[in-house]
Amino acid sequence: MAERNDTMPGPGSGEAEENAGDEHVPTTEGHTPEGTPLVLLQVNCRSICNKILEFWNLMDTYNPDVVIGTESWLSEEINNAEVFRDDYIIFRRDRSSRGGGVFIGVKNYIDCREIWADEDFEILAIEIKGRNPNATWEIVGTYRAPNEDMGVLERLAARTGSTGNCTKRSIVGGDLNLPSVDWKGNAGGYSGTQSLVNSLVYENGYSQVVHGATRGDALLDVFLVRPESSVTYSGIVQGISDHQAVILEVQWKDTYSKSQVERMVPVYNKTDIIGLQTFLRDKYEAWSSNGKSVEEIWYNFKNIVYESLEQFVPHKKIRKNSDPEYYNKEIKRLKTKVRKVYNKRKLGEPYTEKLKHLSKQLLAAKKSAQEAFLKTILRKEGNCWSDFYKYVRRRKGSRENIPSIKDSNGRIVTDAKDKANTFNTYYSTVFSSQGTTPHTQSRNTGEPFKSDSKIIRRRVKALGKNKSAGPDRISGDILKLGGEAMISYLARLLDTTMNNGALPEDWKRATVIPVHKGGDRSLVANYRPVSLTSVVCKQMEHVIASYLRQAWDKNDWLFEGQHGFRPGYSCESQVISICQDIADSLDSGENIDAIIVDFSKAFDLVPHGRLLTKIANSGVDPRVVTWVKEFLSGRTQRVRVEEQLSEEVRVTSGVPQGSVLGPLLFLAYVNDIWRNMESTIRLFADDCVIYRKITKTEDMDILQKDLDRLGEWAEENEMEINPSKSKAIRFTRARANDPLKYSLRGKQIPQTSSCKYLGIFLRSDLSWVDQVNYTVKKAWKALHFTMRMLKKANSNTRSLAYRSLVRPILEYGTACWDPYREGQIRALDRVQSKAASFAHNRKNPNWETLTSRRELSRICALFKAYSGDRAWKPIGDRLKRPHYLSRVDHERKIRSRKQRTDIGKYSFLNRTIQLWNKLPAEVFENLPSNQITFKRRVRKVITKRN
Repeated sequence: MAERNDTMPGPGSGEAEENAGDEHVPTTEGHTPEGTPLVLLQVNCRSICNKILEFWNLMDTYNPDVVIGTESWLSEEINNAEVFRDDYIIFRRDRSSRGGGVFIGVKNYIDCREIWADEDFEILAIEIKGRNPNATWEIVGTYRAPNEDMGVLERLAARTGSTGNCTKRSIVGGDLNLPSVDWKGNAGGYSGTQSLVNSLVYENGYSQVVHGATRGDALLDVFLVRPESSVTYSGIVQGISDHQAVILEVQWKDTYSKSQVERMVPVYNKTDIIGLQTFLRDKYEAWSSNGKSVEEIWYNFKNIVYESLEQFVPHKKIRKNSDPEYYNKEIKRLKTKVRKVYNKRKLGEPYTEKLKHLSKQLLAAKKSAQEAFLKTILRKEGNCWSDFYKYVRRRKGSRENIPSIKDSNGRIVTDAKDKANTFNTYYSTVFSSQGTTPHTQSRNTGEPFKSDSKIIRRRVKALGKNKSAGPDRISGDILKLGGEAMISYLARLLDTTMNNGALPEDWKRATVIPVHKGGDRSLVANYRPVSLTSVVCKQMEHVIASYLRQAWDKNDWLFEGQHGFRPGYSCESQVISICQDIADSLDSGENIDAIIVDFSKAFDLVPHGRLLTKIANSGVDPRVVTWVKEFLSGRTQRVRVEEQLSEEVRVTSGVPQGSVLGPLLFLAYVNDIWRNMESTIRLFADDCVIYRKITKTEDMDILQKDLDRLGEWAEENEMEINPSKSKAIRFTRARANDPLKYSLRGKQIPQTSSCKYLGIFLRSDLSWVDQVNYTVKKAWKALHFTMRMLKKANSNTRSLAYRSLVRPILEYGTACWDPYREGQIRALDRVQSKAASFAHNRKNPNWETLTSRRELSRICALFKAYSGDRAWKPIGDRLKRPHYLSRVDHERKIRSRKQRTDIGKYSFLNRTIQLWNKLPAEVFENLPSNQITFKRRVRKVITKRN
């Protein structure tokens, strides 16, 4: 093996490194200069989740380009953001059971991709490459348990020599637990194991380059390198388990770089607000009287905003920092000292000892800083919530982080720019044709559109901080800080666009962020496109949307079975209405057949022409139709991945997801889906269910005819239905039933005994075992994440974490599925009991029980139906006054319903009516018009009772 020359620079060496401070890249320019070696660190973890600080300390000390970890003990529920720094790209091969596992991390400025992962053994192979062909390496990470057979060696030999020659530059690193073999590759071989080692090392051209023991007096952790001449240094360093870690440096000689991007960002909390608002008022008169076109008026407005940002809002320079929130000046100072000493360690033993000493100091400083940080978050209730949620979001990982993906040809895409273009190509292929030119003659019978600055004022006031700006680079913060002076500009812009029937081009541009929605993260189809559009335009959209809702509510135009994106309508009102229909039918001995219909890319396929025709015929002001037409026509979009933008493409169909108007426009488009239907159809946006009570064979025929009509509607309206992803289910008390043979567009719909609708699992017998099991599993996963993340946090922080991250999972939709079986109730309670023990080190803190919270949720849901809320009309119509009232009854008593079975007895209505009737009369005194007051009264009663 070639020993490293004393002048050979180490990881992040040279003068640049001495001045690097807290940087985590080899030089301050953020690139690997020509001649710098590729640095690899191999570390045995034995549960990395329990040694995150120690692992990060190794990374800060040696700053490797590639890290190979063995015995990671990771599982699918542990995401990368919990464990690894975000300046590394992580590849994992977890073991299906506890223990084992291997991962490879690569600095994000190096081009890398996964080559293969073995299905039988813990072996993972990646490729890293630069612009120079000689800078391409195959890197294989592997782990073999002590009692495991030698198939790992056979598989390694076969896969690493599969190219037909052994000239490919390759590194195999891992813990193979073979302390007694001859790694020099003795051609003769003295045992079966040695023969396999010979096959791997001798025949494939590898050299084992680690010299010395890595655990006790045994060599277990190895680096096999091909060719050996590429090695410039190897050494054994302190690890994080009972194994030592191993450093390896090989020739790299690449000019591949990823420059650090520094950005100047406004510091809005230090804005000169008085100066800003005075400036805006002084500019308003001249601006409002100038401009010949909408585009020119908008251009002048942008310039005023940009000028105000420059004059009255301080700016600071930032760059992406992978350090945790708790890193302080002392940690950064020690990091710099550690790096300097690391670069001098070859000068003698004193520097090696000093490096160990400083590394321990650095680790101690990190532990102290992390503990102090976690104990100060929410030290007092209601304080520093933003710090807590920032910490949580970083550990959960952003859904926008996109690993390597596959393009339409199956090619692995790793470059951010290429990823963006791949997504943009996919998203643009789902657009439908432009459609026919709309007939915009409106049958308006309501009030004409009037600009309402009150809505603009209310929406601007409600704008959150640090919301992403659209392509025009105008943020919500500057609109909010502008106060009344800014409202005048926005109201004037709305009047101008409405009266001229034109919108600025900036309002039609969108930056699309792919957000993972589930499934394989390498498939572009599993990412939802969310559009970042102009914040200014969104304020206009709020006014238009408010007018449309008022106009449609006035003429009852919107379909009452549509519960999506409508004030007062919700998933809860939808699912409870459906489940009550099912419960009533099953209780009376009748069956219900239901079809959950899957629409494919529904929001992206809406043809603009047909949509505008429907809106024009909905009874609204023609000027609004023209405004919406301009809003939809001529739109363009670009996909952004890691600050890289794709090429711009035209949007020929669909409504932008992420806009204010988009969801409402979609409701308008599907609003006529129910016409000519004899069965019950309900929608939540594009989530559609159609069902019918089956009392005779003719009912099944009617349901099939309705499905045929639905298919015809989809074809006529250029919507796509996916029959294979749709589900047919029969709700029944019978144990055996004939198979369902419903079809959509000529294809049979798969039958199921349990289906998920709006996040709730509906079983054929309307029991909640599947829903409870799913909820408990998901809640335990969230609780374990919380416990890993906040081991050293104070009680307030742990309690808040449970209330914000775990309890919402336990309570989603419980007004509908509140279980009554003891086993299911105990399964839910065990999660809260464990959380209480974690948060307060005792099992019975002063928390509301989950049972009482579910009761409160059901009573509040019934209150909406009792109060005549339109969304709850299917439930409200079932509420009847009793035939008589006794002296102990309150005047708001509801007639009890007689039920024959447990399904009816424990349905939403029956259980909740009993609770409602038992409430004391004072709860109903001067029956409050708002739910908050009523909920407060009921909570007092339930708390006192329990």
